[in-house]
Amino acid sequence: MANKISGRDLINKDHPQVIEIWNNVFIQYNRKKDGSLEPLPATHVDTGMGFERLVRVLQNKQSNYDTDVFSGTIEAISKIVKKEYKAGDDKESVAFRVISDHIRAISFCIADGQFAIIILISITNNPCCFSWCHCWPNNLNLFFQK
Repeated sequence: MANKISGRDLINKDHPQVIEIWNNVFIQYNRKKDGSLEPLPATHVDTGMGFERLVRVLQNKQSNYDTDVFSGTIEAISKIVKKEYKAGDDKESVAFRVISDHIRAISFCIADGQFAIIILISITNNPCCFSWCHCWPNNLNLFFQK
């Protein structure tokens, strides 16, 4: 029988099986440049649940990207770049995750009525474009096809 580890010993230790599903943030101060705290004129509690993390728990997956929230997008990227997603820590796997996460973010922005081109440029300007260009430079022509 495997040794059991107390949950108390796993909290804030970056253990892969311990994830934050819900949080409460008590907003009451503004931290100034000098490090001092200034009370805000209005205070409140922001509470929220991470949708992807909840799905991960419900689907008993090891990563948010293993869930059906991202799997379809990752499969589509795989077909476009003609590469297999390995779900590892290698640069190519990270690129798959970065691009799928950015596609999801862009989708939400468009659904919220945001101007898609500005969002696309700001989101893809750095990590997504780097991932695409670095891992799959031969696929750049997808952007320039007539």
